[in-house]
Amino acid sequence: MYFVIYIPLIRKVGSLGYRHNPYAVFFADQYTPLILFHLDKNLEVKAAEGLLSYKKLVKKIPQSLLKVALSSIVITACGDPSKSARYRKIAEKYGKVVSVPEHLVAWNFPHQIHARKEVTHAHKILKTYLLMKRDLELLLKYERISVLVGKPKKKVMFLFKASINDTKPKLLSTAHFHLPSRKTLKTRIWAQGVVITIWPIVLENRIMFKLTGKENKLRKARKASSMYLTYLRNIYRVVGCQSQAKLT
Repeated sequence: MYFVIYIPLIRKVGSLGYRHNPYAVFFADQYTPLILFHLDKNLEVKAAEGLLSYKKLVKKIPQSLLKVALSSIVITACGDPSKSARYRKIAEKYGKVVSVPEHLVAWNFPHQIHARKEVTHAHKILKTYLLMKRDLELLLKYERISVLVGKPKKKVMFLFKASINDTKPKLLSTAHFHLPSRKTLKTRIWAQGVVITIWPIVLENRIMFKLTGKENKLRKARKASSMYLTYLRNIYRVVGCQSQAKLT
């Protein structure tokens, strides 16, 4: 079970002043949202809504989110968790909280997938976490990161060696190849370990980065791989023991 809690950035709401409007969504699995919780500024429940065919469950749901969170993996989206006030507020209330980068959520899942925007955003956060959790397990097992970068007719794959504690991945090899541009593709290339891409290359079920600037392909690949290692370490600090248990 997954419990996604999100505190939006402060926004102005007419004459009411500035508001966060935090909310949380309880998922039975990676596909099924059950309950949408509307929260106050102290992350206490103001209202709860049943979703899909589970509306009858709302009356039975405890008003304390702590009871729900204790039986679930708690996930949120924010900036750097070591500097994020939103992350600290959630962690103080629920203990171990997994954070995923807010910009990766926006880059990789731009489309509306539920009628309720809160549920849509929570589902995007969950999907980002699941992809990153899989990549964390691949990194621990293979210690390889493959980065695909380039333009529609000139694509390069850089293969790096990196462990979970590395800050600067080591380049192992470079490969040039051709892929149809601007299409979502199944991964049928000779990449190893973790596979990420840099826009405009998009692969199915792979994390994509959007990097601006006029840096060359190798520098962009190094930058993306270093950033992704940092993000995976943040998850590893919370769920690392579970990942290692699965690999043994």
